[in-house]
Amino acid sequence: MLATFTLATDPGQIRSATDALGHATAALAARSRGARALVVDLLGGAQTGIENLIDRYVQPEQASGRRRKPYGYRRGVVYL
Repeated sequence: MLATFTLATDPGQIRSATDALGHATAALAARSRGARALVVDLLGGAQTGIENLIDRYVQPEQASGRRRKPYGYRRGVVYL
């Protein structure tokens, strides 16, 4: 579960995201230096890292069923 953001500068802490972020950051640095072939390789690594994150955290949650709470539902309030 992700933490709630209150400001635009709050850090987003996602486990195991360092590989994807590292490749994407290196691709931005390589793009500024004009190394286009390296950018393509690094963006491919970043995309692979993102797909691994999705496989690890999102897909297991899709197997369980979820029901939405009805509109106006308040926990602990009994309507008679």
